[in-house]
Amino acid sequence: MARFQLLGCNIVIGGDKDNTVVRDKFDPVTLPEFIILRTIHGGVDNVTDPVVVGHREVPPEAERERLALKYGEAIVAGLFPGAMAALPTEDASVPTDEEVEAGAKAARAARKTVRDGGGGGKEPPAKPKGGQLPDLTT
Repeated sequence: MARFQLLGCNIVIGGDKDNTVVRDKFDPVTLPEFIILRTIHGGVDNVTDPVVVGHREVPPEAERERLALKYGEAIVAGLFPGAMAALPTEDASVPTDEEVEAGAKAARAARKTVRDGGGGGKEPPAKPKGGQLPDLTT
């Protein structure tokens, strides 16, 4: 059995940003499938935002067969040549769902701090007093 990363990602179909498929934790792809998707959809610009959402234990032969049935043997053999070629199971550079969420929380907190005037010890700008217009007649 091999332990494959399950990834969420965004897939831009045909380079059309208005035609994007979101694969999330409810419909993830395996790491080798992610590589296949980047190949058939035109590269890193069209299959983006990978995030680890889980793992699946499956025999490597079964995963290879699933991918060949879904995408064609020629694609699988071209990317992972050899009858017994190992499929990639893990990519340490892909962030986990929890890491992405923690980063988003930190970014929201930083924006809130700046918005509330706590950015760098600066005083927030003085608010104009309502109803007082300068005398422009003189």
